[in-house]
Amino acid sequence: MNFFLPGSRTYVLMRASGEAIDPDYRYFYSNLAAWGYNDSILRGATAFGIPAPFGSGPTGTVVRYIGLFEGRTDEQYDFEDERPYGSVSFAITMTFDPATGSARFQGRPIVSLLETHLLEPLLLDDIEWTAGYHAFYRPVPGEPDNKNYPLSGQFAGPAADELIGGLRFSYVSPLDGTTQEARGAFIAKR
Repeated sequence: MNFFLPGSRTYVLMRASGEAIDPDYRYFYSNLAAWGYNDSILRGATAFGIPAPFGSGPTGTVVRYIGLFEGRTDEQYDFEDERPYGSVSFAITMTFDPATGSARFQGRPIVSLLETHLLEPLLLDDIEWTAGYHAFYRPVPGEPDNKNYPLSGQFAGPAADELIGGLRFSYVSPLDGTTQEARGAFIAKR
């Protein structure tokens, strides 16, 4: 499903659907939407869905969710007479181990800055989560009172078969070696 506002050139592009032909994009309780305006490549992304009931997170054996992340970078590049922001997308895996109460996020970001660049793998192990709980987050390292979490999310659907979340992370620019930040949203399913 795509949504356009005539005249203002605003758009919202839905990435998943319960009717998608490709099973990787077939989601029933969550979705990922990219949005922008005025011919921009991408201004942002958001994940939304039907939240899982309280206490319905994974229990028992290790559970793996596979999905996708989409977002943008703070890094700009030269394109004709403009300086658009880069976009970033990649496949993700989140693993939850109820026996240890641990959660892991991993993926290999791909940044588009006129050309695509494969970044170093992203692995986040220190995610706060308790077996059966419906939400998870990664605290800011060294700042326990800071609630602007670099990663946060929750399970979606009546049996927590899907999840949604947001992520921000730093990376080394493939263009000039400076430290840049990317942010966006993700969805995943069992």
